[in-house]
Amino acid sequence: MSTVPFTHALSLFCKIEGNLYFLRVVGKLPALILLTVELSCLSACGGSAGPQLTATKLYTSSTAYQGAPLHAPPPTTVFPQEQSIIEGTLPPSLTASLDAAADSILKDQAVPALSAAVGIPGQGMWSMTRGFENISPRKPLSDQAYFWWASVGKTFTATVTMKLIEEHKLQYEDKLSTWFPTFPNAGVITINQLLTHTSGISSFQEGPDLESKQRYHPPSEAINLAATHGSDFQPGQHWMYNNTGYILLAQIIEKIEGKPFHEVIQEKIIAPLHLKHTVALAPRQILEGLAIVHDAQFGNLELSSPYGAANIASRADDMITFWNALLTGRILDQATVQQAFSTLYPMSEARTEFYGRGMMLFDFHSSVGAQYIWLGHTGSHPGVKSLLVYDIADKVFYALALNSDVQAGVVVGKLVEAVKQYRQLHTSLKIPIL
Repeated sequence: MSTVPFTHALSLFCKIEGNLYFLRVVGKLPALILLTVELSCLSACGGSAGPQLTATKLYTSSTAYQGAPLHAPPPTTVFPQEQSIIEGTLPPSLTASLDAAADSILKDQAVPALSAAVGIPGQGMWSMTRGFENISPRKPLSDQAYFWWASVGKTFTATVTMKLIEEHKLQYEDKLSTWFPTFPNAGVITINQLLTHTSGISSFQEGPDLESKQRYHPPSEAINLAATHGSDFQPGQHWMYNNTGYILLAQIIEKIEGKPFHEVIQEKIIAPLHLKHTVALAPRQILEGLAIVHDAQFGNLELSSPYGAANIASRADDMITFWNALLTGRILDQATVQQAFSTLYPMSEARTEFYGRGMMLFDFHSSVGAQYIWLGHTGSHPGVKSLLVYDIADKVFYALALNSDVQAGVVVGKLVEAVKQYRQLHTSLKIPIL
C-alpha cells in the first residue's frame, strides 16, 4: 500500500474518562489509516451520539430509540467459520515485515512499549511484546509483561453476561430492579440497555467525586454517584457511552454466580481458552510486570477501579486467541455473537463506529475510497491505547496495546499495510500464500 500525502488537518475532540482532549493530526500517513486515527480517538473513549444532559427524571417505561440512524447488521457470512483456527506462526517473510513495522513504530512514534499481534486463520500468528515497562527509571519489559486493555475489557464483561443468558440464568429484558431496586429507573432499565449503552444512566467518571484516579474506588462508590446524578435520558431513547452500566453488569454477574467478578472471568473465559498472559484484575490488585501508564497526570493510575468497564490485563496474542474463539462460537453460540451486532448504534457524528452488545463495528474508507469493516473494540485512556479487531474482508485479526498516547489505529494501520504488501507480492508472483 502506498503512502499518500495527508494534506489537511484532522482535528478531533475526544472525551476520555471525564477529561477533554484535542487531537490534531497533520502529515503523511498510509492511505488506509487516515480514518483509523479518528477511530482510535472517538470509540471507547466515550465519543457520544447522545443528547445534551437534562434534569433527572423518573420514567415508567422505556421508549423507542430516537437517535441517529443505525448501521445495518453485518451479514452472517462475514463471521469466521468454526474451523477458522489460528495455529503456528506466520511465514518468515511476513513475520520479518511485521517485525520491521513494529520496530519502526517503537522508534518513529517514540512509543515506550507495545504488545502487537496479527492472526490469520489457517496460516498462523505473529506477535511482539517489546519496549520498556517504565521509562523513568528505565526498565525493560519482563518476559511476563502485561498491558492494560482499558475498555476492550467491556467485551469480556459482555461475553460473560451473554453466557449467563445462554445458561438461562439471565435474560436480556430482565430489569435492573431485580438486583438494584432503589437505583433511579431500575424498574425500566434492562440488561440489554446496559450492554448497549442505551440505559440513560450517568457514566461514573463524569463526577468530580471520582477525579482521583490514583486511589481505589469500589463499585459501590461509582454506582452511588451515578444514582445521585440520575438518568440523562429516558431508557432506550438515545445512545451514550457509559462505564457505570458495565460496573452494574459486573455486580449482577457476581450476585448470580455467588463469587467475585474477576473469578467468573477466569472460569468462563481465561481458563477454558488457556490464556496464559491474561488477568482479570481483582479489586486493588497490583500486577507485577504491568506496563506503566505514561501520562503526566495519570502515571499512578489505579487500574482495578473500572471493574467491569475495564479490568483486563493481557498481551496481544492472547487477545487474538480470545477474539477468534468468540467470533467462531467457541465461547458463546455463534448466533449469540452475531445477534450482538444486530442493532448497531452510531457512536459519533462521524458515523465510522457503531456499538452493539459490548462489541463494535467500524465502517470507514481510506483516502482512495476503499471501504474497511472491522469487528472488535477499542480502549482509550490518557497514557493507554488499545485495539482488537477482525477485518471481515481480509479475514485477519489485529490486536495492539500501547502504554502511550500514540493512536492505536495509526499503529495497526502499519501492520495492515505489511500484510497487504505481502499478499500483493505473492499474488503478483503467483506464489501460494501459506
